Amino acid sequence: MRGFTLMELLVILAAVGLLSSISLTSLVNARIEARDSKRIIEVADVSRALQRYAEDHAIYPVTLETLVAQAYLSEVPEDPRLNEPFIYKTTRDGSRYYLGVNLESSTAAALLSDSDAVRTGINGTDTSGCRREFRYHCYDTSRLIP
Repeated sequence: MRGFTLMELLVILAAVGLLSSISLTSLVNARIEARDSKRIIEVADVSRALQRYAEDHAIYPVTLETLVAQAYLSEVPEDPRLNEPFIYKTTRDGSRYYLGVNLESSTAAALLSDSDAVRTGINGTDTSGCRREFRYHCYDTSRLIP
């Protein structure tokens, strides 16, 4: 009766380890993309709620909590990883808002169409986070009352 040699076992272990690391990397990337997608969808939801609020009140609210209090949103969204609210600012007269959220992936297509609102207190650049967190990429949007 013949068993496996030590060399055969090492080759099998190396192959299993390689396959495991490849699948784990794919899983991590899929989770990052899922969190980024959730953030982008929630930014769109908040933007729609802000627009409805502005149509009713002729200004944007000072805080996102106002949208919840007046039933424009069910809750203020938070970053799924950092558990922090999105970055939201308005101009003093309430005529413009800026909304920013950190993305984990630098290859997110949404970064090609965002505002990059650097002058607003949101850093806004795609190469660093909205609060200058260098491991994130800022997706930001703004709108002026029509």
